[in-house]
Amino acid sequence: MGPALDDRRVLLGWLSHEALQSSDPAAEVAAVMLERPVTFRPNAAVEEAMAWMDRKDVASALITSSDGTFLGVVRREDLR
Repeated sequence: MGPALDDRRVLLGWLSHEALQSSDPAAEVAAVMLERPVTFRPNAAVEEAMAWMDRKDVASALITSSDGTFLGVVRREDLR
C-alpha cells in the first residue's frame, strides 16, 4: 500500500494492499485508489490525530502540506 502522487508529489489518493491484490493488473491507478483520503497537516495536534485514528480504528494517517504535497505517514503506535 502507498500513496498515489502526481509528478509534484501532490497526493491524489491511496492504494491499499487489498485494492492492489483484487484488481486487474492492467487497471489504471485511478480506478483502484481511494480518492481524497483523510490527511493531517504537520502542525496538527497529536491528541487530535490519535483521537481520529482511535475512532476510525486505523493504524496510520497521511501527512500533507496545505497544498496537498505528500510529506509522509504517521503511525498511531508512534504517536503514543
